[in-house]
Amino acid sequence: MIRGALLCAEKELKIRLRDRWAMLIYLMLPLTIAGMVISVSGGSSGPQPTAQLLVVDQDDSFLSQTLLGAMTQAQDGQLIQAQTVKLAEGQAMIDSGDGTALLIIPAGFSDSVLSEEPATLELITNPAQQILPGILEEFLKVMVDGVFYLHRVFGEELALIKRQIDNTPESGDSLFTDALIASISISINNSVESITDYLDPAILELTDAEQDESDESGISFGMVFFPGTIFMGILFAAQGMSDRFWIEREKGTLRRSVVSPLSLAQIFAGSLLSGAALLLLLTGVMATLGFLYLDLSFAMWLPAVLWLTLSGLVMFGLMALLQLLAPSQKAGSLITNLLVFPLMMAGGAFFPFEALPDWIASIGRWVPNGFLLERLKSYLVYDGGLEALLTGLPHALAMALLLWGLCAWRLAPFAGSR
Repeated sequence: MIRGALLCAEKELKIRLRDRWAMLIYLMLPLTIAGMVISVSGGSSGPQPTAQLLVVDQDDSFLSQTLLGAMTQAQDGQLIQAQTVKLAEGQAMIDSGDGTALLIIPAGFSDSVLSEEPATLELITNPAQQILPGILEEFLKVMVDGVFYLHRVFGEELALIKRQIDNTPESGDSLFTDALIASISISINNSVESITDYLDPAILELTDAEQDESDESGISFGMVFFPGTIFMGILFAAQGMSDRFWIEREKGTLRRSVVSPLSLAQIFAGSLLSGAALLLLLTGVMATLGFLYLDLSFAMWLPAVLWLTLSGLVMFGLMALLQLLAPSQKAGSLITNLLVFPLMMAGGAFFPFEALPDWIASIGRWVPNGFLLERLKSYLVYDGGLEALLTGLPHALAMALLLWGLCAWRLAPFAGSR
């Protein structure tokens, strides 16, 4: 009995390993998806987006240049980068999708601001971008509010400056005499002192506080996503291996087992053992890559791989049972293919439970792969220790025994039916 099962397992394992493309897909597809998600998420070390602002300065004044200078100073120029262009050039660039927005500063902008008269700044945003144009709009709203309050505080001084500009003849004489500059300076100083009580509340003393290390998880997005990546590979492998009984049936192997030295039980055990060996190999490779990338302690490697192999047998059993219940091989493949991605979505493999709404996460944790994934994550990510795996071990074994028991019950009628 045991020798026959081992021979069946050896034969099936050799057949599976010859299909190198399938093995490569089981390994590379989840790693590729994980790499893309982690790179897109960026994190604190990821690249910061920069708004490319195209500016048509039709006023060409000191105030228009001050406005541009204030915008490009945001986060030391890393958030907004301004480029002066002609109107036709800027419109063409926005139409072609280049740049975040086109800002048109009209002629007479400086006079309108100093006189507190209406002035229109036209901002044409790139519809292909969503967040950065909104940042520019909010920044301009803040500037508008700033001009309003500037007039409330320094309105007289601004009016004096405006009158001096308007009344100065074009003779090359100086706009502001020393006496006028001194007068304006004194007036501004008096205005500042008049609002000091409102801008200078009780002084706050800032001290350095030691960060409570117990409140800092230090868990990166890659660490949270890592266990789910391996479960993606497990699901792909389980689905790919699940049609083995249909292949054996189409070849007549299952029917001939009735009169051959090999029994259905040996063939069944061989499929189970070969699947376990393949899952052990697959999860071992993926776990090793993850441990190296995340710099995890390899003292945790063996329990993690054994748990992953058991989890793979649970999902393999589920997929195999669906194949055995299906009316045809095509229907079985369709059912299992349709089930893989919902299981990944709901079970936290594609999107970590930490990133899902609470009600979806609570459901996903009761999906078989979601429960198994949470136990592994508690062990690897949240320092739950071996207890995290041991407390879930009875449930995992019960799921595996139930699913494979149902597969064994279904195999005899499956082998004899046409």
